[in-house]
Amino acid sequence: MKTRYATRFALLFLALALIFAGCKRDPAQPEPTPPDVPVTPEKPQKPEEPQKPEDKPDDPGNTDEPDDPGNTDEPEDKVVAVTGITLDRSEMELGAGGQFTLAATVTPADATDKSVTWSSSDPAVAAVSDGVVTGIDRGTADITATTTDGGFTAVCRVTVTKEILPESITLDLTRKALGRGTSFTLTATVLPEDADDRSVTWSSSNPAVATVDAGGTVTAIKPGAVLITAATNAGGLKAECAVIVQEQPFKEEIIGEEL
Repeated sequence: MKTRYATRFALLFLALALIFAGCKRDPAQPEPTPPDVPVTPEKPQKPEEPQKPEDKPDDPGNTDEPDDPGNTDEPEDKVVAVTGITLDRSEMELGAGGQFTLAATVTPADATDKSVTWSSSDPAVAAVSDGVVTGIDRGTADITATTTDGGFTAVCRVTVTKEILPESITLDLTRKALGRGTSFTLTATVLPEDADDRSVTWSSSNPAVATVDAGGTVTAIKPGAVLITAATNAGGLKAECAVIVQEQPFKEEIIGEEL
C-alpha cells in the first residue's frame, strides 16, 4: 500500500517538475524535438516584389506606335503664306475671236494656297476664263490674276484689233484700146476707206499680149485682147479692165465686146 502511494507521489512530482521546467523555458527557443527527427532551419522570406502589370497580348489590329513620353507636342501642318504673283507676259495684241493663254506664277513655290482668280476690266473687249483670254471686240482691256491668299495681283494689258475687210473695189477704166508698145495706168479704189488692208494685186490674163505691174501700169506687147484684174488681198474682191492691143497707127476706141 505504501509502495503504491510512493509511486503515485513520484509520478506527480515528475509531472510538476516537467510543467515547471516548461514554464521556465525561453519561448524564443524552438521546441525540443526528438533526437531522431532532423530540424531544418527556416529560410528567411524575401520581401514581396511589387507586381508588374501583365503584358497584354499583341493586338494584330492595333498598329499604333507606343506613346513617346518625351514628346508631348502634337504635329501641326505648317502654313506657307503667298508673297507675290507674276504673269508670263505683261501685254498682248490679238484679233477679234483670237485666243491665248496666260500663265501665273505664285511665290513662294511651296505656298500652301496657290489658287488665283481671273478678271477682265472690260469683258466686252476681252474675256478670260482660267487664264485663257479671248478677243471679243476692238479695244483695250486689263486681264488681272489675283491670289486667293493675300490678294496679290498681276496684270496683262490686252489690245484687240478687229479686222475691217474691204467691201468693194472699182477701176477707173473698164475697157481700153491701145497700140503695141504703149502703156497706161489703171487706178483701183477700195472701200471702205478704214479697211484694215486696202492693198491689191494686179494680174494679166495673157502677159504675151499685155502686162501689168504692181502699180497697175499696163504695157501692150502685141496685138490681141486681154483682161487686167485687180484683186484685194483681204477678202479677195476683184475688178477687171478689158484691154485690146492693136498695131500702130490705131484708132483708140471704147471696147464694148467681152474678151
